[in-house]
Amino acid sequence: MNTGKALETKRILLVPGNNARDDEPFINMLRNDGNFRDFCGIEFSEKYLAEFRNYFERTGHDECIYSIFLKGSDRFIGYVGFHRERNLDYEIEFYISKSERRKGYATAMIGLALEKCKELGINKVLMTCDKTNIGSAKSITNNGGVLESEFEEDGVVEQRYWITLVSI
Repeated sequence: MNTGKALETKRILLVPGNNARDDEPFINMLRNDGNFRDFCGIEFSEKYLAEFRNYFERTGHDECIYSIFLKGSDRFIGYVGFHRERNLDYEIEFYISKSERRKGYATAMIGLALEKCKELGINKVLMTCDKTNIGSAKSITNNGGVLESEFEEDGVVEQRYWITLVSI
């Protein structure tokens, strides 16, 4: 479902993901941020890291992944994407480099992803985050996320938020 169209705000540029351009910066970001386990759910190793190669051009799913760059720069700072789950619900997932957090980028990129979902006729999306990740929860609620439930998985409390969209 790659839309082929860049999205932007005054400060960030979302470009449809491309492995040739984005794969290494993404892998390096996960390696350098030091929270590979938090993001991937598994311990860091080169073997597991290899599973994330070609992340930006996954096929066989109803999804769209955008790479995030600072506007006017070629500096990769994260990604946002949405995909259809097996139960047919759509989910938005995102990641911002630790060095770029607390600057409003997550809120902005989620907002752009939601606009794209509206354009595609998607009227409800799921977002999840760890309960201890206050920044992610704030970015989700700033975009209309309503906490539905909490559940524990592997000793971590996860929160499930739903955002209802009106198609345009």
